[in-house]
Amino acid sequence: MTVDCPKPGCPLPRLLWWIACIVCIVAIAGGIGITGGPQSQRLKNQDLERVNRLQSLSQAIEQFAVQHRRLPENLDELTREETLYLAPSILTDPVSRKQFTYMPQANRYRLCAVFATNTQPRQEADHQAREEYKWTHPRGKHCIAFDAPYNINRREPSPR
Repeated sequence: MTVDCPKPGCPLPRLLWWIACIVCIVAIAGGIGITGGPQSQRLKNQDLERVNRLQSLSQAIEQFAVQHRRLPENLDELTREETLYLAPSILTDPVSRKQFTYMPQANRYRLCAVFATNTQPRQEADHQAREEYKWTHPRGKHCIAFDAPYNINRREPSPR
């Protein structure tokens, strides 16, 4: 694109070029600011994988409890259960490769992990009714509590 100037050596084309460069730089910086950049996205993806593994673990624990009328003593017990088809890698953090923390207690249990990002909503009340709220987490170590699907002392399912 050329702009005709009344005088030779007119700075108008050079000014338009600089304005276009500044607009591009601002757009790129704004995009990185909004998305958090590649490192931020990588951390979010790692946390998403942690949540996926914890969800698989909680489903396996509940299936185990239904079959055996008790909670497993530890996570390794789940991988020995032939009917669960649980890969040993599900028991570990995808980054540190350390086993998730599992704490069974009577008719409840907790699963813990160390998260890199905070996914908790700013206004807790808006999200508490949704099932996904259970899987939100602060940055750092966080435990999620679950009720066992069966009351270990009785045969009928526990109330949910």
